[in-house]
Amino acid sequence: MAHAVPASAHGPESIAGRDAVGHDGQGDETAEAEAEAAAAAGLNPAILGSAPDPKHLCCHCCLLLRTPVQTQCGHRYCQACLAQLVRQRHITCAKCTDENVFDPHLSILDDTKAFHDRAAQREIDCLSARCINEGCPWTGTVKEYWSVHEELCEFSTLPCPFQDVGCTAKVSRGELSRHEETAVPLHLRLLLAPLASLRSALLVPDRFALENGAADAGAVPQRVGTVDSRVRKLEELLDRLNINGGDGGGGSGGWNKADSGINSASLASISPRRGQAGAAKGGRKKGAAAAAAAAPAGGGAEEEAGAVVLGRLARVERMLTAFENIVKVLDRETERVAVAQRETERQRREEQQQLHAAQAKMREVERQLAAKEAALAELRGRLLSLEAATFDGVFLWKISSFRQRSRDASEGRNLAFYSPAFYTSQHGYKMCLRLYPNGDGAGRGTHLSLFFVIMKGDHDALLPWPFKYKVTMMLLDQDRREHVIDAFRPDVTSSSFQRPVGELNVASGCPLFCPLARLQGQQRQAYVRDDTIFIRCIVETDGV
Repeated sequence: MAHAVPASAHGPESIAGRDAVGHDGQGDETAEAEAEAAAAAGLNPAILGSAPDPKHLCCHCCLLLRTPVQTQCGHRYCQACLAQLVRQRHITCAKCTDENVFDPHLSILDDTKAFHDRAAQREIDCLSARCINEGCPWTGTVKEYWSVHEELCEFSTLPCPFQDVGCTAKVSRGELSRHEETAVPLHLRLLLAPLASLRSALLVPDRFALENGAADAGAVPQRVGTVDSRVRKLEELLDRLNINGGDGGGGSGGWNKADSGINSASLASISPRRGQAGAAKGGRKKGAAAAAAAAPAGGGAEEEAGAVVLGRLARVERMLTAFENIVKVLDRETERVAVAQRETERQRREEQQQLHAAQAKMREVERQLAAKEAALAELRGRLLSLEAATFDGVFLWKISSFRQRSRDASEGRNLAFYSPAFYTSQHGYKMCLRLYPNGDGAGRGTHLSLFFVIMKGDHDALLPWPFKYKVTMMLLDQDRREHVIDAFRPDVTSSSFQRPVGELNVASGCPLFCPLARLQGQQRQAYVRDDTIFIRCIVETDGV
């Protein structure tokens, strides 16, 4: 729709041009191609902020290369510049001639044999750039400039979209919409001017011919009918675009004479019989046919039919003008939204990549943190063991929450637990105790069972084996009256006292160490105080 409307909007001008002065289609195509080539020429070197490297300049336009291509002779051109030179039949490389290296085989310009110089493209794209529009603070790279900023800069100066019909204003991109809104009267006058020429071309010569009895007077209805058919096509186009025309005094999109500032005289100069055209609104299509049928009778009918057609043509032109303005605004907004959407999508992809990288980094940090926490827990356990350890063969074990531990053992949740390790010397045997609060083996349910355990140490290779030193274990009476004492000498043939193969040897000790009754009766306070008991172990190393 955005492409169909401008073509229709300029329909009256095309009619006038073909009927009055003719139209050179090939010349327009050439001019359009040259305009496109000029628009696609190189970038202004001033965006670099410093003198550019000569190898980055186009050999034709002498600007910073845009889409650089390299010819057979090795010189670089903008792709559009090379295409323009070939189209204009400039087939020899001027740079080769200037450098006196002309080769009749290689210095012939042929865009089909040139190739896209991606190395030069990458070099240029990575250069630092700044915007040369006055007041714009933008900085970035050359690629960011030509791919995004050049089309969006609010400080760039643009010609008015109505320059083709005579508006000479040049405004910044940010002020373009405001100019289009405030200059509507001027733009309407410029667009209505071709209709005045059309009226003169259609009516004045034919009226003169009728008054002078010219032989081709019958051509007037034919020309009016041609214009009428074209007007009908314009009206059909408007119907397809859902535009309601109204009468000749108004337009679509909210424009009318009062809004546009166009006075009655200017409108009358375009359509002198608007009143008759408005009164004959219901029978306009019949008017053109009647004019064609009544042509031999005289000039009045032809003039009236021509005025009706011109009135309808003026109304359609006003409607098209208003609609064209709306479409231009919508096209501009659509392009702006599309560019913003592309930029947003690019930023979204970059942020998605950054998010994935951050998530991967976070997972790695979490893995490292878990490993460090495990190592820290191990160090904390070793530190606690070292704090509780002794190195003289005498160990005092404080057991808190004894009541809960006894209950857990009797209910089968945790039958036994180990003491921290202790040593006979700095580099001696490593040992620990194992306590069954509810007994084990022969003492299960009746006695407190206490066992001695040989552990695997760091210096076992230097120690004599089997372990053969007397072990004394005591449940301390906290009133210091009557300790529960049991002692034994190791059975050197037992595996419990051989050099450990695993982390712990089989425990050996006293399954009937202390009757539970002593911990539950009147003597309980002597051994269990503040829910805590103390057990002492003495290993008589005899100089080990």
